[in-house]
Amino acid sequence: MTTIKKSELMRELGGFLRVENLESRNGCGSAPNQFELTFEHGYVFQSYRSLVGVKMDDGRIFFSGYHDCSNTTSGYCGRWCGYDCKTRRKMLADGRAVYIEEE
Repeated sequence: MTTIKKSELMRELGGFLRVENLESRNGCGSAPNQFELTFEHGYVFQSYRSLVGVKMDDGRIFFSGYHDCSNTTSGYCGRWCGYDCKTRRKMLADGRAVYIEEE
């Protein structure tokens, strides 16, 4: 499994631009505590205060251990990135995605 330190990844993202709530699963308003943060060079999915996933503008994708920590977070992560939990685990195992190390 390929890894990257969270601090290194945050430097690569560049400056923060904005934050938006994700749409709720039932399509009625915003999902509480589920956010997409936009940076100069990519996007972050955050659940509560935990960094869950990162999509860089160059196509690279990263997931933390939180990507499958609960059914709710896993479901929103899947909607955000387009990959179900099983696929995300396989991507991390085969190197198509990089694991974010907490520091």
